Amino acid sequence: MWGLSLKKLTLKELISKERTFLWLTLKELIFLWLTLEKLNLQGANLEVANLDGADFEEANLREANFRATTLIKADLHGADLQGSNLEGANLERANLRETKFQGANLREANLEETDFIKANFYGANLVGSHLKEANLKEVNLQGTKLFMAKLEGTNLEGANLRGALNLSIDQLSKVRGLYNVKLDEEFLIQLKEEFPFLFKSLKQQFLESQNNLLET
Repeated sequence: MWGLSLKKLTLKELISKERTFLWLTLKELIFLWLTLEKLNLQGANLEVANLDGADFEEANLREANFRATTLIKADLHGADLQGSNLEGANLERANLRETKFQGANLREANLEETDFIKANFYGANLVGSHLKEANLKEVNLQGTKLFMAKLEGTNLEGANLRGALNLSIDQLSKVRGLYNVKLDEEFLIQLKEEFPFLFKSLKQQFLESQNNLLET
C-alpha cells in the first residue's frame, strides 16, 4: 500500500469502487507512508496497524480505534480524534498540531517528542502516557486525566491546565517550561516559589544558560 492516496474518500466510497483493498477493518495491517488526508474514517478499526509516516491531515477519525497502533512520524495536523481510542499507541515524533482529542483515550500512549501545538485534549485520558520532550505549547488540557503521565522535558508554554486531574507538583517540576501557563492557584503559587526558572520563556532560559557558560 506504499504511496496509496485515498484523499477525500469515505470507506463507503472505497467499497463502491471495488478495489482490491476493500476493508472496513484494518486491524494488524501495514500501511507505511499512506496518504489519508481529509479522509472520513469515523469509527474505523485500525487496531495494531502499522501506519508509520501516514498522512491523516484534517481527517475525520472520531471514535476510531487505534489501540496499540504505530503512527511514528505520522501527520495528523488538524485531524478530528474526538472520542477515539489510542491506548498504547505509538505516536512518537508525530505532527499533531491543532488536533482534536476531546474525550479521547491515550492511556499509556508513547507521545515522546511529538508536536501538539494548539491541540485540544479537553477531558482526554492521558494516564501513564509518555510525553517526554513533547511540545504542548498552547494546548488545552482542561479536565484531562494526567495521573502518572511522564512530563520530563515537556514544553507547556501557554498551555491551559486548569482543572487537570491527578496532576502533581513532582510531574510539573520536571517539565521544560511553564511560561504563560494557566494553572490552578495551588500549583501556581508553589511552583513559582520552588521552580521560578520554569516560568521564564524558553528563549530567556537559553540566553541565561549561554551567559552562564561565558561567565565560567
